[in-house]
Amino acid sequence: MKRSLTLLSVGMSVGLLSLAACGSGDEVSIDNAWARTSAAGQTTGAIYFDLTVDADDTLLSASVPASIAADAQIHEVVMADMGGSDDMTGDSMPDSSMPGDDMTHDSMSGDDMTGDSTPSGDMDSGDMGAMTMQQLVDGLQLTAGTTVKFEPGSYHVMLIDIAAPLVVGDKIDLTLEFAEAGAFEITVEVAESAP
Repeated sequence: MKRSLTLLSVGMSVGLLSLAACGSGDEVSIDNAWARTSAAGQTTGAIYFDLTVDADDTLLSASVPASIAADAQIHEVVMADMGGSDDMTGDSMPDSSMPGDDMTHDSMSGDDMTGDSTPSGDMDSGDMGAMTMQQLVDGLQLTAGTTVKFEPGSYHVMLIDIAAPLVVGDKIDLTLEFAEAGAFEITVEVAESAP
């Protein structure tokens, strides 16, 4: 009996250390997480969620298992620089190949900015002109207590070179790396639309 309790205590201690190393949940709150379905032949995917931190922090990076995608990057949608800025790369493209979104990536290149630009289509914010997606190479600054929405047409985690189409019910293990809070892991379910 004493040996069983000792093994249980050791197991619980190891479990708590693992949890602390992967984000305790006390500093980071993620709600309404979901990943968009993808069509056959589509090479990209997107993950969305609501993110709140208890203390100022920076979201540095995102990752998923190689069995899901070759890379995961933090992106935002911004107005395209129609003057042909040197730090923008990408090709104009027609309406999105991501159902319900206004833009997507079919190729990744460049140092400061990656992605393709597209007309704004039916963006809720009105006639905004051409929009583009860019990778946040320096991370995303987060303010304590302020919820940042990762959603279509805004911030998102872009999955690059997905291994297979993302279908409803699939589960994706997503790791977010924060400057202060460290690594935080969640499981995201693929769905047709936001929960």
